[in-house]
Amino acid sequence: MSNTNIPLSDLVIVDAGFKPAVHLPDDFDADEQNTQLIRTYIPTSQSISFLAEVARSLNPVSNERARMLSGTFGTGKSDLLLMLCNYFLRSVDDPIMQPFYDKLKRINEAQYTTIYQQRANKKPFLVVLLQANAVTPFPGFILHGLEQALKRAGLDDLMLPTRYAAAGQKIEEWQREGHSVLQNFIAALRDNEAKELSTLVKELGSPAADLAFPSFQRAFRTATGTAFDIYSYDRPEQTYKRVAQALRERGSHSGILVVCDEFTEILRRLARASEQQASEVESEALGVQDLANTSISSSQNQLHFVISSLESFAGHSIESTSETGSKAIEKIGGRFKPFELELQESAELIRGAIQRLGETVVLPNRQRDELVELARTLWRQQGKQWITDMVVDGCFPLHPLVTYALPILNSRVAQNNRTMFLFLKDKDGLSGFIAQHLLATSYSDWNSLLTLDWLFDYFEKSIQVRRSDITDAYNHSLQLLDRANVDTTLARRVLKAVALCEVIEPALSPTRVLLRHALNLPPSADAELMTALSMLEQVEALYPPSDAEGEATGAYSLPMSGRVSSVNLRQRVIRKARDLHTNVGRLQELHPADSIKAEEYNRRRGSYRELKAIYISLIA
Repeated sequence: MSNTNIPLSDLVIVDAGFKPAVHLPDDFDADEQNTQLIRTYIPTSQSISFLAEVARSLNPVSNERARMLSGTFGTGKSDLLLMLCNYFLRSVDDPIMQPFYDKLKRINEAQYTTIYQQRANKKPFLVVLLQANAVTPFPGFILHGLEQALKRAGLDDLMLPTRYAAAGQKIEEWQREGHSVLQNFIAALRDNEAKELSTLVKELGSPAADLAFPSFQRAFRTATGTAFDIYSYDRPEQTYKRVAQALRERGSHSGILVVCDEFTEILRRLARASEQQASEVESEALGVQDLANTSISSSQNQLHFVISSLESFAGHSIESTSETGSKAIEKIGGRFKPFELELQESAELIRGAIQRLGETVVLPNRQRDELVELARTLWRQQGKQWITDMVVDGCFPLHPLVTYALPILNSRVAQNNRTMFLFLKDKDGLSGFIAQHLLATSYSDWNSLLTLDWLFDYFEKSIQVRRSDITDAYNHSLQLLDRANVDTTLARRVLKAVALCEVIEPALSPTRVLLRHALNLPPSADAELMTALSMLEQVEALYPPSDAEGEATGAYSLPMSGRVSSVNLRQRVIRKARDLHTNVGRLQELHPADSIKAEEYNRRRGSYRELKAIYISLIA
C-alpha cells in the first residue's frame, strides 16, 4: 500500500450488524433481532465442531443428547446457543438460515455437509429456551418453560397437568363456586405465610412455582384438614418424555430441544448450599439428572438437553462449600457430554466482527514479518498461514498482543458495560480508534495498530473493581512520574502496558522486548523506550528486572504492596554504606564473620570443612 496517509476508517470498520452481546431468550423470541443475529453470526472451528456433534445426535439411535457447553466470557456461548435453537427450529431451506449455511460451507465443507444433511427432511423441534437464575428451583422452572413453548406453538393442549397448575385450578374452582373453604384458605395464607391470594396465584403460574407451592400446601392443609394430592402428576422428566412422544405422533415436530443458558447459577446454588440443605440439594440435582437421563434414552421421541456454564462441573465441584453439594454436582456432571469453548478461538470471533473495505490491508513487510513471528509464540498450535490470515491481517488494526490479551482480560475483569465485544463496537474502543487514526505513524514504514495501553484505558474501571491493588499501584506510579520535568507520554504508555500485563499474568510477561511490541514501536525506537524505562526506574514508578533475570529478558513490574525491587534495594544499601564510611578491614579484625560449617557433609564423610565468611565493601 503506497499511500499510508489515509484514515483507517477507509480500510476497515466494525461490522454495523455486529451485536456486542446476545441476550437469551429475548433475542431469540424477537423475530427481527433473531434474523439479524443469524445473518451476522461468526462461526469458528470450535462452534462448527460443536454443531456437527449435535447434528450427529439427530440420528434416532444416538444416546448423546445431554450436553454441557462451557466457556468463559467472550467465547461466544450465547451466540452459539441462539444458532443451535434456530438450527433445531428452522428447516434447512428457510431463507433466514442461508447466510449461516453459506458461512459453514466456506469454512469447513465436510462438517457443513454433516450439519446440513442431518437436519434436512426433518420436522422442526419444539424449542424450550430458558435462562437460569440464582433463586428459581429447577423442576417448576423447567415445566413452566415447556408450557410456554407449547403455547407459543399453538400446542398447549399437549401440556400435561402439573401440581402447580392443579393448585391454581383448585383456587379457581373455590372462587367459581364461592366455596366456604376459600376464606379459611385466604386467612391461613395471610396469617401463616404472609402472602396474598393474588400473589400466590401469580407465582404458581410462573417459573418460580416451586417456591410458592409449599405455601399453598400448608395453607391447604390448614383450611381443609387434608394434604393436597401431589402424586397424580408426572415428574418433569416424565412430562417431557410424554410431550415429546405426543409431538411426534401428531406429526408436527421431531421432538424437543431444551436449552438452559446461565446454568452456572444453578450449579453455584448447589455448590454454596450448606449441609442443612442436603435434602433440597439432592432433590434439585435429581431433577436435572433425571431430565438428562431421559434425553439420553429418548430414541425416536427425541429430547435434547443442552446447558451452558462459565465453568465445568469439576470447577464448580471444587468450589463447593459442602460435601453434599460437591457430590450432587459430580453426579449431574456424569450425565452430560462436555464441550469447552476455548479462549484461543476468540481470534476468529474478533476477525469476524471486523469488516475490511476493498483491498486486503497490507502492512509494511518488515512490520508484518515481525508481527507474524511474535504471534507464532502466542498461538503455538496454529500454522503460520492461519496466524497471518486470521490474526495479523484478519484482526487489523488490533495488534496481535491485543487480540491475544483481549479474551483473557475479558475473563478476568469483564462487567456488563465493559466486555470484549463491547470494546470492539464502542467509540472508546476499536471503533473509536479506527475513526481517530490514520494508517501512518510518526515512524516511517511502520503503520498504526491499537495497542495494549488502549486496552488498559478501556477496562481501567473494571480492573479497579476486580484488581484494585493493580490500579492503586498504577496511580501511585503516575504520581511519582509527575516529578519528572520532561515529556512523559511514552513512559505513561509503558505503565499502562505493564499494568495490563499484571492483570492477565502469566499470559504476558512485560519484558523490554515485549513492551516494544506492545506499544507498536519499531526497532529504531528502542532508545526511546530505554529512556522511558530509565525514567520510570529512577523515580521508582516501575521496578526493573532483577539481576538474575537480566535487563533484556527480565520482566518489569509495578511497585505493588509487598514487592521489593532487588536493584533498588542494592542501590539503597550502597548509598547507606557510603554514608556510614564503614572500615571493612577494621570490622573484619574486630568482629570476624562466622564461618559456615558443612555439617551434613562432614558428618557423612568424617571430614571438617567450612565456608570462610568475610565482609566485603559495596563501594568500588
